[in-house]
Amino acid sequence: MITDRRTGRPDIGLARLEDWHARHVTLEEAVAAGRISADWAEQRARQWGRDSAMYANRVLGDFHASDEDSVIPLSWVEAAIERWHEWDQADRPEVDGRRVLGVDVARSGGDSTVLCHRCGLLVARLETHDREDTMHTTARAQAALGEEDGAAAVVDSIGVGGGVVDRLRELGAPVLAYTGAAGTKLRTRDREWGFVNVRSAAYWKLRELLDPAFGAELALPSDDLLAADLTTPTWDITTGVPPQIKVEPKDDVIARLGRSPDRGDSVAMSLFADHLAATKLHAPGGQRQTRPSKAATRYGRPTTQGLPHMKSGPAR
Repeated sequence: MITDRRTGRPDIGLARLEDWHARHVTLEEAVAAGRISADWAEQRARQWGRDSAMYANRVLGDFHASDEDSVIPLSWVEAAIERWHEWDQADRPEVDGRRVLGVDVARSGGDSTVLCHRCGLLVARLETHDREDTMHTTARAQAALGEEDGAAAVVDSIGVGGGVVDRLRELGAPVLAYTGAAGTKLRTRDREWGFVNVRSAAYWKLRELLDPAFGAELALPSDDLLAADLTTPTWDITTGVPPQIKVEPKDDVIARLGRSPDRGDSVAMSLFADHLAATKLHAPGGQRQTRPSKAATRYGRPTTQGLPHMKSGPAR
């Protein structure tokens, strides 16, 4: 018997609490109770993808923050977003590090061209543009880089993005071509695993930067689509010497999300800049390396030199 300490009489309210137990509320029950609308749930499914951790957590109430199949757990992304809010609430102080622009060029009319503005371990903002031709994208990238010493753009060179890379090189702009299907000799932090391609390496290096076990400092802007992009891809292991990590191909992610993970790719590319500058990429299909442009030579690709030193400056 539970009693009220003031009166000594049975406390019926507390007695009832003993009979309570947690129960998962289904989406159908939440809609029926008027807590959410079916239209809202459907909009989130189209926005985040029905198979995404975002949809599972925030719509279905299934907590997949530590999903072992995901390259990047949702809880790690949420921690990075919290670090971004701390920076924002501190009046956006200057951040040490190189300024890099990650450019994911839209492959079709339904995709968005995304520019990721990164300074050091801070992704300051994402800039999106729809139905824009490659010359407009080139102009935006050139303007964003400005004349800042050491700043560089990383551009997806597959498909229409190749035209942006070529034009930026013609203009003498510092640009690095990102080819997700290319091979790489990079390994994981512990040196035990390799990668089947550059895309796998880029997403895994992003995972390592977000891993709290290594004192994660990377800050990401609050963007639900970005969070879904980063937490949706899964990974697997292939045999080899060394065994290799394979991140889910982009086309498979598009099929599950119902859209292209443009935001996630732009962030992964921006953080892969130093690896592109410091390693020689092997083009798929045995293609030979062409003569490097002036911009490529200036910024160390495909030599073993890193990007040039840059003084710290404000994130923009």
